[in-house]
Amino acid sequence: MDKLFFELLQVAIGNRTSLSITPTTDDWDNLYSHALQQTLLGVCFYGIQKLPKEQVDFLPLPLKMQWLAIVVKIQKQNELLNYRCIELQRILSKVDFRTYIMKGQGNAILYDEKLCFLRQSGDIDIYLEGGYKKVIDYVNRTFPTKDVNELEIHYHCFNDVEVEIHYKPFVMDSPKDKKLQSFFKECEEGNFANKLSIPKTDEHIIVPTLEFNLVHQLVHIHHHLFYEGIGLRQLMDYYFLLQKTGDSSTDSINKSKKVIHQLGLDRFSCALMYVLQVVFGLECNKLLWSPSKKDGIFLLNEIMRSGNFGQSDVQNKGIYQNKWKSFWYIHFKTFRYWRFDHWAWFWSPIYRIRGFAWRKVNGYN
Repeated sequence: MDKLFFELLQVAIGNRTSLSITPTTDDWDNLYSHALQQTLLGVCFYGIQKLPKEQVDFLPLPLKMQWLAIVVKIQKQNELLNYRCIELQRILSKVDFRTYIMKGQGNAILYDEKLCFLRQSGDIDIYLEGGYKKVIDYVNRTFPTKDVNELEIHYHCFNDVEVEIHYKPFVMDSPKDKKLQSFFKECEEGNFANKLSIPKTDEHIIVPTLEFNLVHQLVHIHHHLFYEGIGLRQLMDYYFLLQKTGDSSTDSINKSKKVIHQLGLDRFSCALMYVLQVVFGLECNKLLWSPSKKDGIFLLNEIMRSGNFGQSDVQNKGIYQNKWKSFWYIHFKTFRYWRFDHWAWFWSPIYRIRGFAWRKVNGYN
C-alpha cells in the first residue's frame, strides 16, 4: 500500500502517468488514510484527476465527494493565507520591518502552478529583522501575548489565520547553532530582496532564497524528526526546492552544502535523498548527496509510522500534555536516532532546560 501511495504522489507531480495496478475499493480507502496522515490530500486528489479513467473505476463516489470537498477547502485556505501574507508584509513594512515568509506559503509558491494551491498549509511563519527586543516591543504595542519561546512569538493579529513571528529563522539545540545563526545572517540581504509572484494573481510575497532554504528546511525536518515527528508534506517541500537548483549558481549550492556538513547533517541528508527518490521519484541529477539506502529505509519507516508532525504515532498520544513525560520521551528519541546526530543525547536536554528556564524567567508560557 505504501508503494501504491508513492506512485499516486508521483503521478500528481508528473513523474508517472499511471499506477502499477488498478486500486480496489479497499485500496482507495487506504490511500485516503495515507494522504490524510501525511497531509497530502490536495496533492493526491490532483493525482487522481490525472489517472487513466479505468484506474479510478473503483473509487467510491461518497469517498470521492468527501475528498473533493476537502480539496476545495484547501484551495480556499491557500487563497486566504496568501492574501494575509501580502497584508501582513505591507503592514510591517510601514513600521520599518524587513520581512520574509518562511515554510508554509513560502514553500507553496515553489510548487508547480497547479499544485501550489493544493498544498495543505497551516499558519503563517514570518521572519522580522531586528532581533528579540525590537520584535517583542512591537508585539507588546500591538497584540501583546505570553505565547513566546526562544524562536518565535504567536502573534494574534488575525481572527482567521494563525501567525508566528520569528525573531530567529530557526535554532538548533546544540553549540552548532552559532554556525547556523551566522549563516542565516549572511543570507538576510538576499532573502529580503527575493520577491516571488503568487500564481494567478498580480501580487508577490518576499520569501527566502534557495541558498537559505536548502539549509533552513533541512534543519527544520531534522529537528522535528527528533521532536514530534515529521511527515511527507515537509519532504515534498524539499523535493520542489531541489527542482529549483538548476536556477541557482553552483557556488550558492556548494555554500549550503558546506554549512550542512559543518552542522553534522551529511548522514541525514543522504538518508533524505533516498526517501525523496523512493517516494517522489527524484531525478539523479537533482541529488545533492549520495542516497543511503540503509539510513533511508529507517527514515522512511519512521515517517510513515508517525505521519504529519507525529500525529499518527501512537507513542505520541498525550505525551506533550505533560512536560516531564515529553522531556524524557524526546530524550529517548535522541538515542533512537543516534545515527543522525551522535551528540543530541547530550546537548538536547541542556538546551531544552535552558529554553524552559528562559521562558519562566520572562513570564512566558
